[in-house]
Amino acid sequence: MKYKLLLLAFSLTLFGPLAGQEPGKVPLKVFNYSLPQTYEIGGVTISGLKYLHQTNVLIQMTGLAVGD
Repeated sequence: MKYKLLLLAFSLTLFGPLAGQEPGKVPLKVFNYSLPQTYEIGGVTISGLKYLHQTNVLIQMTGLAVGD
């Protein structure tokens, strides 16, 4: 029983992170540094915060602003 639990813990540690990346889900953006492009920030949203409920503080800390 002890060995089965140890084997399960080892296999989850080894193979668990592999399940998080699904190929084809995130499009690959190729950057060509010889042809620079400019972009305009259309909006800034914050998600995934657990303890900070004032998202405007975090947005101000980044220095990002709509229209930049």
